[in-house]
Amino acid sequence: MNANHYLVNLAHKLGTEKRPLEGIYRRIQDKSLFMLAYGNIASNSGITTKGTSQTDIAEGMSESRVDKVLEQLRSKSYKWQPARRVYIPKSNGGTRPLGVPSFTDKLVQEAMKIILEAYYEPLFRESSHGFRPMRSCHTALHEVQSWKGTTWFIEGDIKGCFDNINHKKLLEVLGNKVRDQQFVGFMGQMLKAGYLENWKYNVTHSGTPQGGVISPLLANILLHELDEWIEDDLIPQHTRGEERADYMPWWSERRMYCYNKKRYRKTNDPKYEARAKERLKRMRNLPARDLQDPNYRRLRYVRYADDVLIGFAGPKTEAEEIKKAVGEKLAELGLTMSVEKTKITHARTERARFLGFELSTSDNNTRMSQRKIGGRSFRYRTGHGHIRLYVPDDVVKKFVHQYSKEGTPHPKISLINTSDFEIVKNYGEIYRGIANYYAPAHNVSSNIGKIQYFMLESCIRTLATKHQCKRAEIYRKYYKETSTGKKGLVVELSNPKNGKTYRAEYGEVPFKAGHWPDSVIDRSDRWHQVYRGTELLKRMAASVCELCGSQERCVVHHIRGLRDLEAKRNKGKPLTRAEEFSIARQRKQVIVCPECHRKIHSGEYDGKAVK
Repeated sequence: MNANHYLVNLAHKLGTEKRPLEGIYRRIQDKSLFMLAYGNIASNSGITTKGTSQTDIAEGMSESRVDKVLEQLRSKSYKWQPARRVYIPKSNGGTRPLGVPSFTDKLVQEAMKIILEAYYEPLFRESSHGFRPMRSCHTALHEVQSWKGTTWFIEGDIKGCFDNINHKKLLEVLGNKVRDQQFVGFMGQMLKAGYLENWKYNVTHSGTPQGGVISPLLANILLHELDEWIEDDLIPQHTRGEERADYMPWWSERRMYCYNKKRYRKTNDPKYEARAKERLKRMRNLPARDLQDPNYRRLRYVRYADDVLIGFAGPKTEAEEIKKAVGEKLAELGLTMSVEKTKITHARTERARFLGFELSTSDNNTRMSQRKIGGRSFRYRTGHGHIRLYVPDDVVKKFVHQYSKEGTPHPKISLINTSDFEIVKNYGEIYRGIANYYAPAHNVSSNIGKIQYFMLESCIRTLATKHQCKRAEIYRKYYKETSTGKKGLVVELSNPKNGKTYRAEYGEVPFKAGHWPDSVIDRSDRWHQVYRGTELLKRMAASVCELCGSQERCVVHHIRGLRDLEAKRNKGKPLTRAEEFSIARQRKQVIVCPECHRKIHSGEYDGKAVK
């Protein structure tokens, strides 16, 4: 077992045994750990984005650079650089501040994150889902769907969570588990590094830098205190009774239903059959359990990053007390609950919003659903008290608006100069993401089906506009059976160099209401697979130039994105030999010698494209 696996497993073992993590500052001064950290972030889309330094970039990465960082850590001379402040648009029309660290800071943060994440993963609660290995929005929603009998939803939102984290409180919480003052102090220096906005330095008095590699983990470490308090203190206070009492009107209808069914079997009189059907209809509109049972309470909780959802079965007065108590606990952690976004929703008559879905509690017992567990399919009724997920209408309006004009599908003029393959691929990728994300919703067929139609017509009109032909010709040429058996757009592209045929498809995702990906159902502990290393590290260790074969002090040449190169090629623009090599090998990084590296950046390289 190499060193990086040893350190990760050791931290994980200490976390599993709930023992303090000691000597972490000394442990992160390990070269194999830093190489593992580089392998984790090398393929990130923002790896080539520059911070405040024009020289501290990922380009030209080598083992000698890691040695210099380790020497600075050992001599305690490493200095965090201020992040570059940029603003990204939000869905509500506003902007969100984002801090872009320098490459070396990203590398050090990733090394720290690997150890801290391995230690804290067994300590974090099952109710926490945001920014954790093997967890996602779907795992959080899947847990919510098991909250049978929920009466009230408390939608909690922490006001400016990342920007308002109290440094003193965060370091105090971190120091409770990490018994290493050098590491805690080093973390404090990172939090106080500040940021540059319009080349003006600003001090950071609170918050973790959004855009930093380790920021989401630090937020989870602080909010873990909230998870523990809710699960250990608040939930036991508002949980009592094994099950609700029987609701007598339902049982009365059931007795009459059984009586009429029995009489019909004996006499074959149709009036008894009609009475039985009427009783069954009434039963399906009544709960079998008393929803107002004073001896029954249930409180459930789930959190995704700074979005909190609490489900409560009980009176509204208690729900308001719970909301107030959560706000007071957040105040103890130095955070504030957003008054505008935190509200109490009646689960049976209204719909709550969580992670882009609408949620409500079902009030009828007529719909059948199917779930696949352990390779077997089970059919069940989503009856009274079951949680249902819905695609919000505003989500449909948003995507329909993007691909239409005055209510009619409209072509995307920006794609007309690209190839047919790229046009269909672009539409297919966007639609595939929407359809797969909202697949668990009960109204996925009707709402996502509308988005599918507008995007399909927009894609057809884009192709028709490009070729100056009628839509019917595009349908005849490209509308055929996809890989899943559904009808959709299919464009094939042959590469004469390798003899391969590539397919771009649109509309192949089938609609299956209540369908969950297998990764959501199977939640086994596979967190350690994240740190198994990459092929890039092996190529770096070999130190052989992949363009000329030289073994002289090789470095890593970074390509910003293969998609950018493919778009450049599809537009008919010439590619350099190094860019052709990257596309052919499907690599965003190329190991090169100093001479080839110099020629690439000066535009002089003209060697073989693929060795």
